[in-house]
Amino acid sequence: MSFPTSPANNQTALVNGTNYVYNSTEGSWTRITVSSPNVGPVSFNSNTITSAVTFISGQNGLSVGPISITGAGSVNIPPGQRWVII
Repeated sequence: MSFPTSPANNQTALVNGTNYVYNSTEGSWTRITVSSPNVGPVSFNSNTITSAVTFISGQNGLSVGPISITGAGSVNIPPGQRWVII
């Protein structure tokens, strides 16, 4: 898969198994790094979304909640995609 040709600010893209986020001010894609490591069978996720998250076609999401969306945070899920919070 390649990067979207007309991305929105903070849009995410999965390219060759690596997640990237687009910065429209700089006009560049940056690799998303995980701030909390996965340890064996345990995965970690943040419980607060503070910036825009955009799912792309063919991408679904899973989070362990509760999840809060604050400030400039938002989650955009296109038709046919799913975000599940357990």
